[in-house]
Amino acid sequence: MTKQPAAIRLIAGLGNPSERYERTRHNAGEQWVRMLAQRRGAAFASVRPARGSAAKISVSDRDVRLFLPDSYINDSGPPVGAACRYYKVAPEELLLAHDDIDLACGEVRLKFMSGSGGHNGVRDVRGHIGSRFWHMKFGIGRPARVSQVVSYVLHEPAAEERARLDAAMERACRTLDDLARGEFQRPMKQLHTCAEPAA
Repeated sequence: MTKQPAAIRLIAGLGNPSERYERTRHNAGEQWVRMLAQRRGAAFASVRPARGSAAKISVSDRDVRLFLPDSYINDSGPPVGAACRYYKVAPEELLLAHDDIDLACGEVRLKFMSGSGGHNGVRDVRGHIGSRFWHMKFGIGRPARVSQVVSYVLHEPAAEERARLDAAMERACRTLDDLARGEFQRPMKQLHTCAEPAA
């Protein structure tokens, strides 16, 4: 039987650094974590031992750390692992937020011990801390040809896609209190539904 964690204590958002990549599809995880911080009035500050920037928010009377690695996505494993050690967080208490090309744009899924699905950043994290952590996957859709994947994820979505992605992030924000209390079935059910077309 797979043991479930008591609660989420660390949320890490994957993304490439610099303004050049800030709004790209590949930075969906980072975008969501920044949204969480903004909604809670929290500011990020550099945490050198954790090899990234972090903010602390209070959720359901519990402290939750938000973390953004300083590295590029493909090298996310070392900073995420360092953050887990620095904050004394078990992998089961980690929620890793990232993009997913196998989900349609606007879909979002909460999964435990999910595979990498070809995502190099997720694969690198698994290589450093194992697979026993939670995923918040934001669908960004897939380009027509495999050869276009790199260019696709490193570009900003079109306006309609952006609206769908933002709506998915809003839905994910509403699950935070449950996640901080270690209640996972309700948010999984809420999120694992087809996204409604953006208005």
